[in-house]
Amino acid sequence: MAELAHSLELLRSTSLHLSLFKIVLTDVDAEQGAMAVQRAFGKSGMFASLATGGFALLLIGTDIDSRITNAMTVQSIYAALAALGLRSRLEVAAIHSPAPEIGDPDDILLHLANLPTVQHPFGRAA
Repeated sequence: MAELAHSLELLRSTSLHLSLFKIVLTDVDAEQGAMAVQRAFGKSGMFASLATGGFALLLIGTDIDSRITNAMTVQSIYAALAALGLRSRLEVAAIHSPAPEIGDPDDILLHLANLPTVQHPFGRAA
């Protein structure tokens, strides 16, 4: 989580748009969940485990409509689960913001960890 906070700190001086997601996969263990998130986002995202369960995911340059970003994120996770032969209910919460408006990285990550999630049924993007 420290690496993710450090990245957020560095990004605050840019004009990039950021999306932070809280991702909870309820029907797989932490290792399988990490494999799915890694497969879904590879080098295009950075993620860390949350102490409250699930993962924090940082995507950079997501200045399209937040609903589209959310749908694409959900679809990527479900595609990765399917590729790994896994099925899981998916719960997601998101924060979309220009980098300079993120504020203190530790505070925003704590806020993200405590956000309520929305469940996405398997096969539905949004």
